[in-house]
Amino acid sequence: MWSDKQLVDEGKMKKFIDDNAQNNKAFKKMRDIISAWKYHQDKTTKDILKKQSDRVAAVMNRLEDEIKKKDKTYTKIGLKAAWDSFMKARAETARARAEETLDTWLKYMNNAWMEEDKSSGDESMSSGDENSDPNKGANTNSKVARLAKLKKERESMGTWSSPL
Repeated sequence: MWSDKQLVDEGKMKKFIDDNAQNNKAFKKMRDIISAWKYHQDKTTKDILKKQSDRVAAVMNRLEDEIKKKDKTYTKIGLKAAWDSFMKARAETARARAEETLDTWLKYMNNAWMEEDKSSGDESMSSGDENSDPNKGANTNSKVARLAKLKKERESMGTWSSPL
């Protein structure tokens, strides 16, 4: 979430969602992001991140002080403030990326599987077709139930508050 790397690959994610044999991979991707979100909201983790950021900011400040001692013409440019600003922006970007990724893909999963649920409903069981798959509806219902649980968890996550 903190790097510039994409949280999920769009092509792979669509494949995971559209291919019943790979649906668990789609759920895992969403669970991974939810777990990272919760980890970043843990008080201990937030305290550690804040302390780490403050330590780097302090070093940046001391660096400028040392440069000023050695070079009287040096004008402080505010490395500490720049670092603080950078880290706050990174935290906001991480939050926005996690939120957008979760919301986008949960919606995509919902649309894909609710449509599948409608089309697989009782028709496969009552069609009289001996080649129909009696497990098709059950598999979709299981996905829909898991998705509902995942959406409920997403709704209960609250707002990401920056540790900085």
